[in-house]
Amino acid sequence: MASQRSIDSKREEFRKYLESSGLTDCIVRILTMIFESEERPTDALQFMKEQFAQSSPVAFELQRTQKYLDNAREKIITLESENIKLKEEVEHYKSKIFSQQLSTSDK
Repeated sequence: MASQRSIDSKREEFRKYLESSGLTDCIVRILTMIFESEERPTDALQFMKEQFAQSSPVAFELQRTQKYLDNAREKIITLESENIKLKEEVEHYKSKIFSQQLSTSDK
């Protein structure tokens, strides 16, 4: 009887550990995705591995970093375009000033 209580308490301790780590929620979420999907994955184990990988903090950080990188690339493109336009304006005004100086020196 004492050994049964010991086993039960170990099971309860392990269950609490799984819940506190978020593993049970993750497993339930993945199994629910499989259950509710119209077309079930041919390799359920591989599907679960992929879902676990996407749920990891590393995957989250990778997604966040990728989004930051995409935004930075867009900003670079915008700034490069703006830079080209500003250089063209500077050249335009330089030539305008140069032509004015030429016309003034001719007089």
